[in-house]
Amino acid sequence: MTEQKSLAADAMNTLLASGKGSLLACNIYVSAGRIKHSKILTSLIHKCQDECRSLTSTDHKKGVVGLVHAYADEAYDRSSFHLAGTADLVAEVASNLAVTALTNLKNFEVDTINSEDNDKKTTHPFVGFVDHVSVMPLLIPHMPDSHAGFKDSNMVFKLNEKEMQVQREEASNVSKAIGSSMADLGCVVYSYGSACKENTPLAIVRREKTRFFRSGGLDKDSPPVESSGTSSGSPYGIACVGSPDNFTENFNIRLIAGSEQETKLAAISLARRIRERDGGIVGVEALSLPYSGGTFEVACNLLQPREGSRDSIRKEIESWLYSYNKVIKAHHDHALKSPIVSIDDAYGVGTTQLQCLEVLQKYFQIEPSNSFGALYSHDKKILEQFDEYFSENV
Repeated sequence: MTEQKSLAADAMNTLLASGKGSLLACNIYVSAGRIKHSKILTSLIHKCQDECRSLTSTDHKKGVVGLVHAYADEAYDRSSFHLAGTADLVAEVASNLAVTALTNLKNFEVDTINSEDNDKKTTHPFVGFVDHVSVMPLLIPHMPDSHAGFKDSNMVFKLNEKEMQVQREEASNVSKAIGSSMADLGCVVYSYGSACKENTPLAIVRREKTRFFRSGGLDKDSPPVESSGTSSGSPYGIACVGSPDNFTENFNIRLIAGSEQETKLAAISLARRIRERDGGIVGVEALSLPYSGGTFEVACNLLQPREGSRDSIRKEIESWLYSYNKVIKAHHDHALKSPIVSIDDAYGVGTTQLQCLEVLQKYFQIEPSNSFGALYSHDKKILEQFDEYFSENV
């Protein structure tokens, strides 16, 4: 296996030197994540995996592309698909996935418009069937030991500003291509990041051009919205498609307290504590949202995950939890034996750069008896995990 990883690293370096383009990551966020959507979503995964294997030949002359991860959240009625690979192939696979998702989900919504399940509301902001596509630079680390494979402990990123600019331009071009394919179908598309002239951040585009922060977030105490209410004039709704400057990670914190109102107030407090624009952690955007069973979550975008990391958020949570509970206890006339607010879960959503690189490496671990042996195993694991997301809520 060590020899295979060494050959894989060599093959990846050869591919990048061949001029096939930078390695990019692409996240596609879909406003569907309930059991009723499972067949549509699983079909998207199968089709995407087949396309990735078809486009990536064993000699890698066209480049490489793979599905790294897929995720579904029943409470938010939301799913995500995470791709990585060379620019042209990422653009092709992501465009096909996004357009297929838009078409199938719109048709499904029409077919089930009068069903009982359609009355269920989603607490996550909703503006379209595919409401966000993000294309990000995927940095290749310099590894002192080429036999070690990709591990956080030996990853040293060494890219100069010129190289970074090339990657960002390619990410911008790919996001524009994806957005164009969605717009051709009839979806309303707003660009953000390097894909628009002003390099406007995603949060500002959402705030100024969509109802995203008025369709489920807590900032304006708005109620949950119907899953079909896009208010865009398009049957497909709105999508924000663009490219941030850096690889972005997602991290959620689920809170629970003595009552739903106490949990809500705690979530708002924690979001303000950790988000950068309120003086919190560098690169962190945070939105407090109702989840399920009386719990609330703080959903975070980590725009600079190497500076504002998951670990830095966890440390800040510990500090906030101690001080917040101390203040709450001080306002009670009687002593409390246990904290009023506790953390039910704190977890990463989606992928990291390391995960993307590890999956792409599988494409280069060629076995004579089965060129895609490691990849088939990975693809099977994605499907099994995706099924578990739904079985957990049965």
